[in-house]
Amino acid sequence: MISYEIDDKADALKGLFEGTVWDNFFLVGANFVSDLKLNIEPVKELKWGEVRPLVAETMNREADESSFQITLRPDWDLSENEIFAGVDKVFVHLRLQNQKLYLITGISYQTFVVGKTAEREWDRMIGVFLRKNHIAFEA
Repeated sequence: MISYEIDDKADALKGLFEGTVWDNFFLVGANFVSDLKLNIEPVKELKWGEVRPLVAETMNREADESSFQITLRPDWDLSENEIFAGVDKVFVHLRLQNQKLYLITGISYQTFVVGKTAEREWDRMIGVFLRKNHIAFEA
C-alpha cells in the first residue's frame, strides 16, 4: 500500500468527474460531503462511468469545505499474473481532504501470503497508470 499526493488537483478532479480515465473501474463505495452528504454503496457491480454523471451533477465540487472518498477496483484481469496468486482484489482509494487529493493503493487477499511482492507490483502498476493518463503525483 502506498499513498500518492496528486499534484494537479483541479485537472485530476476534472478527469475524475468529467473525463473517462476512471470509467472502467468498478465502484466499491463512495462518500461525498459538501453542501449535502451522499453515500454510495452499490448493491451490484457498477462501473464508475455509470455513476459519474449522477455524482458530478449532484455534488458541488467547487465548495471549499467539500471532501470525498471513492474506492474503485479496476476491471483488469490479474489472474494470469502469478505475482497476484492469492490476491482477491486490488483497489484504489481516492480521497479529497483539506484541499488535497490523495490516491491510496490497496489489496485484499484470498489466503495468507508471505511477502509484499503483489503489493509492490500493484503500487508500480498504479504509478504506470497515473503517468500514462498524465496524472502528476508525488509518492
